This record gives sequence, C-alpha cells and structure tokens, in this order.
Amino acid sequence: MGHAGKLRTLSDPNATSDERPRRGIPLPRAHFLGLAPLDTWARLLWIARGRLRPRYALRLAFCLWTSCIGTVVTFPERVVLTPYLWWRFFRRSATPALHEGPPVVAVVGYNRSGTTHLHYLLSCDRRFTTPRWYQVASPKGWVLSWAVLRWAMLPMTPNRRPQDDVAFGPDYPAEDDFALAAWNLSSSLPWRFMFPSQRERMARWQFLDGEPAKDRFRRTLAAFCWKLGATTPGKRLLLKSPGHTARVRELRAVFGDRVRFVHIVREPEAVIRSNTRMARQLEGYSLEDPPSPQETRGVFVEEYARTDAAAREQLAAIDADHVADIRYQDLIADPVGEMERVYRELGLGWGEGVRDSMVAYLREVAAYRTADQKASDGARKEVDIGEPTEREREVCAQLRSLHHTAPTIESKALPELRGPDRVTARRRNAWIAVPMIAAACFGVWMGIAHLLGNRLDFFVWVWGTLIGMFAIRIARRGSVGLGLWCSGWFLVLVAASVYPLPAVAEGWFGPDRWNNIRSTYGGSINNNHIFIVLGTLAAWRYGSRTHTAPRGR
Repeated sequence: MGHAGKLRTLSDPNATSDERPRRGIPLPRAHFLGLAPLDTWARLLWIARGRLRPRYALRLAFCLWTSCIGTVVTFPERVVLTPYLWWRFFRRSATPALHEGPPVVAVVGYNRSGTTHLHYLLSCDRRFTTPRWYQVASPKGWVLSWAVLRWAMLPMTPNRRPQDDVAFGPDYPAEDDFALAAWNLSSSLPWRFMFPSQRERMARWQFLDGEPAKDRFRRTLAAFCWKLGATTPGKRLLLKSPGHTARVRELRAVFGDRVRFVHIVREPEAVIRSNTRMARQLEGYSLEDPPSPQETRGVFVEEYARTDAAAREQLAAIDADHVADIRYQDLIADPVGEMERVYRELGLGWGEGVRDSMVAYLREVAAYRTADQKASDGARKEVDIGEPTEREREVCAQLRSLHHTAPTIESKALPELRGPDRVTARRRNAWIAVPMIAAACFGVWMGIAHLLGNRLDFFVWVWGTLIGMFAIRIARRGSVGLGLWCSGWFLVLVAASVYPLPAVAEGWFGPDRWNNIRSTYGGSINNNHIFIVLGTLAAWRYGSRTHTAPRGR
C-alpha cells in the first residue's frame, strides 16, 4: 500500500501522510497479538524497525505489557514442550506432516466472503474440533495456560467483533492464521493490520512466495494442529482462514488426503466494499499511519484477483470428492439444504443431530444484518471506503462471471427445531445456582480463614470472580440481569461474612467486634473497599457476558 510517507489522505488526494490531519495520540486497545510471546514481538519490531513513530508508543507499550502476561502464563509449558516440538516439527530434517487421523475440513474463501458464518455452522457439528480464540491468541501455550486464558480473557473481550458485529468471545471458533501470526509471524495478518505499508511482506505470507516461507508455514501449522489434536483425540479438525485460500497446496502437504476443502465465494463488489470497510474499522491495530481508503481498496482488488486465481488452480488439481464449492447467496437462501449438500459431497455423514444444532444456530442469528444493510437504513454510520475504479469493475465482472455470483437474497423459512429451548433452560438454571454458589464460596472462605487464622481480605474479589464464572458456565449466555444477580449475591456474601469473620480469624484489634467491623469496612476508603468493588465488577462482567459458548452448541 505504499510507503507511509507517500500515502494520500481522504481530505486531499495529493497530500502525503506527513500532511495528514492528526487525530491525536492513538489510544491502546486489546490487540490480536496482545498475548503473543515477547520473542514474537521482538522479531516483529526488528523487522519493522525505523517505521515506528513516537505517537504510537502508548499503543505499543500496552501491547508489550499484555504480551508479558501471555509470556509468563505460557512459560512453563513452553519449557516442557519446546524440545519435543523442535524434534518433531522444527529441526531441519523433520517432516512436518500429519497425514494420519480423522478427516480435516478447511474452509477457504477470500476475506469477507462468508467464511466466518460457514465456519460457525460447521462448528455446530460436535464431531469437529476447531481452534478457539484463547488458543490462537497464545499458540505457544497448551492445556494449562489455555485453561487459564480461556477464563481470564472472558471479561476482557468484547461481545462482538468490531468490524461486523458478529458474535465473538474467547471460546468462539477462530482463524488458525492468528495462531501462526502469534507463534512466529508465519502469516500476512501482522503486515495487513499493523504495518500495511509492508505490501511485499504481506504478499509473501498471503501467497507463501519462496521456499523459506512455505517451510516455516508448514512446520508452524503442523505444530499448532498437533496441539489441538492431542487435546481432543479422535475428533475431526476444522480449520478456517481466508489466508489459506491461496495455500491449498501447502495444506495438502501438511495433511495429505485427510484434508477436504469447502470453498465459498461471494458477490465481488460486496467483498471489496466489506474488506475496505474492515480495514478502516481495524485501524486501531495499526502501528503506523494508515493508507487512504482508495489505496487500500486498490490493494484488495489486486490481492482478491490473485487469490482467486491461485485457489481455482490449486483446487482443480484435487479429487472432486475432496472439494465442495458454495456460493454465499445460496448459503443465505437455503442454509440447511446447502450444508446437507456439502456434507454429502465430502462424505462427512449428515445426521439429525448435526441438522438440529445448525438450525439452533441459524435461529439465534436470524436477526443479524450486514454492515451494508445497517448503513442503508442509517442504523450504522458508514465510513469512507473510496470509490470503485475501472480496474475494480473489470476484476469484479470477471469473478462474477466465473462464479455466477449475485447479491444475497432473503433466506427461506427455517425448519422447526425439535426439543426444548436450551438457552432459556440454561439461564434459568444459572439464576437458581447463583445463591448456592455464593453459599459455597462463603463456606470455603470461612473454612480457610479459620485454618489460616487470617481474614484474607485481599482475596475477597476472587469470590466475585468465581460466582460469575460458574454462573456463565451454566448459562452459556449471560445477560445484564444475570450479571446484576451475580453482583448482588457477591455483596450478600461479603455482608454475611462481616460478623463471623472476627470469630474465626485473627487480625482484629481490640475486644469490640462491632468496632473492628466499623474500622475495617466503614469510614474512609481503604483496600477492603477496592477489593469489594473489584469482586462486584468481576461478578457482573462474567454474568453479563452475552457471547461465551458458540451458538448452536
């Protein structure tokens, strides 16, 4: 997308980025490489040296701080696993192949072609295991660190993706490309969203130009997928990354004949608009001044054309029973029928259980509207995404002719879903369980205080966290009401502990129990109040989390 110093701006197409109106210091935010180990960041910053500007220092510092957390959490497992992973996958003479085991299904299609919707549908099939966000965010961890991060990320991550309002959470299906980026930068994502001026590096990893890139990609993907398979033995592996659309040959090198591909295409003009809009909305990840929307749009046009050509060439060389093509317009119009066809063509075994899970998911997302729909009726403010050029019209016409795509039409009425309303039943059970969880926490607290002879005031926020965590685990999908219910019972727990604590723990001054209580919890603000506030917020944040488990599960 050109050197940052030569980028044009929206207000003046002839201006350089040095003349671009400043929008203030970029603020820190949660980052897709936020839990990547420090050695990955060191590699990235060394490659991008000289391109960082002081105005991005605060954002970078926040990323490095969260990276320290990820590094510490995963360090023990890295020490244990690194020798085996090096011997099995990364030493020069090792063959990074996983040719044995159940089928592997890979969803491919250019960015914003409907790959996420298709991925979520397939993940409703419980015979599949697929990467989750807590796993791809910290791929060098494993069982223990993934378990910690799964719950630690829950109150910190948004309920929806910033670019399209699609449901999002630590336990949701994720792109393995993010794992490759966080492991050792074997992906185009860091350059796409953080240093977009590095177009050559972006293309190198998008198309795996050169044997060194191919070799590192194969080894890293094989190592990460081995970890996934080892934690869920016997399950089929489901992968989805738009970047894999031009890497079909490399996926075959890693998985052999095990891998089957579902290739999705969409009306090309919508794809270009959506990609440009996404790039604008994800500028918060960037560590350099972003290019103009028009230049970004032009880059997507060329990359889209090259990616589609590479996919068609590589997929054509595979047996027909290992490839299923699907159009986004057909998937929206008749999702159940199209998924049944895909299963049949790939020999995956369609069944009533799979169908019912997919219908449950489809019913939950029935009210979802695309960014184009929201912008057209004023429900969402549109961002400037530039205007189509003659080159874009030419590419779109060619792709439309090749894939016979058209604008999306209304979906058919969904079939009835047999069985009880699982979401409502889970939420009801969570509301009933919260008081019992709070009572259990109270008993444990009093017991520990008695054994240790210490009130453990600094630890009080943990009980709020546990109440919220158990509640959301039962409910699977929280609500504002459930969050308030969890917070309320946490405060009940604290209030109930006020009188018995002096009798079971030391550390209270003087014989007057009520005076001790007043001096500890009353009067001026102290650490105890801070811990209570933290516990209240933790209980509310967990309990109000609306997207935890993937829909349809």
